[in-house]
Amino acid sequence: MTVAQGRDVSFTCVVNNLGQYRVAWIKSDSKAILGIHTHMVSLNPRLSVTHNGHNTWKLHISHVHLNDSGSYMCQVNTDPMKSQVSNVCSKHVNAFGFFVSETVRRLEGALI
Repeated sequence: MTVAQGRDVSFTCVVNNLGQYRVAWIKSDSKAILGIHTHMVSLNPRLSVTHNGHNTWKLHISHVHLNDSGSYMCQVNTDPMKSQVSNVCSKHVNAFGFFVSETVRRLEGALI
């Protein structure tokens, strides 16, 4: 997805039958762990994670910067690991007209 610099973006990860496993958010190119479950690991105040108490986790990036461009992975610590990657490209724009859409990714399986 393409996002204008300064806008907000959210990635959604739906995981059914999570059991005792945890959902983590990772920036793929740097392998940096951003958050696990609802706990933030990253010290970047523009990043946050939320959980709806059921099966949906979200990674939120506020006021997107150009260096936020890249791949973001929702990962479940099963063996083997399950993951889904979403991409964001931040653009510097001098005019309006860009929009932010939410990327919905689903991880489903027999996670016991």
